[in-house]
Amino acid sequence: MPHPNPYLALATFPVASLLALNPVRFSWGLHHGFEPMPVSVRDKAESVDRYFYFLVYALTAGFVLGLMWRSNLPAARVGLRVEHWGSNLAIGVSAGGLLVLLQALIHRLLPTLGQPKTTDRFQRRSVGLWVLVFLVAAATEEFWIAYCIVSMTATGRSGTTAVMVTAVVFGAMHLGYRLFGALSVAARAAMSAILFLWLGSLIPMVLFHFMGNLGNLYWLRRPAGAR
Repeated sequence: MPHPNPYLALATFPVASLLALNPVRFSWGLHHGFEPMPVSVRDKAESVDRYFYFLVYALTAGFVLGLMWRSNLPAARVGLRVEHWGSNLAIGVSAGGLLVLLQALIHRLLPTLGQPKTTDRFQRRSVGLWVLVFLVAAATEEFWIAYCIVSMTATGRSGTTAVMVTAVVFGAMHLGYRLFGALSVAARAAMSAILFLWLGSLIPMVLFHFMGNLGNLYWLRRPAGAR
């Protein structure tokens, strides 16, 4: 991997998010700051969100693929391979199942702590839309995490440093989930990175991430009285 640039790798996902900024949310924030949106503006912003989610992920994947092409990095190096798919599948499902059980424990014992500031957003729109968003998000974000780990370790950084730096950047991008939410996202990213260092495959990472997202969606959409 000639002349790798781990900083550029880390920047791809944040830059994609900035480039695909929802114009409705941007305009409201520019003119009204942190004031709550009226229902009509909120609904319009969320209608636009459904397209911009996928734009962010398309840009992120495109940037990473471009960097891989520029560096002549084989796809297998970032986990795009099918060797040992059975064991990787089993490990991913097991790790995802443990994450869902942990989420259930948090939501039962600390229901307020387990809810991000944007909880109501996940309670609106169809379940099918969120499942599709979460599937694309899991695949793209884990692809980004794997590339960041590869680019940093290829330049002499230790695996521990690569995991910590990637997790911090990923958690910082989720500060809208409040401090606990951002920390939990960072911890999940660190676990995904460890799975990649261990197994070298995207399969367990994506399953771990996707199952965790589905678990959160279940608890956030469940009626308060039933929690």
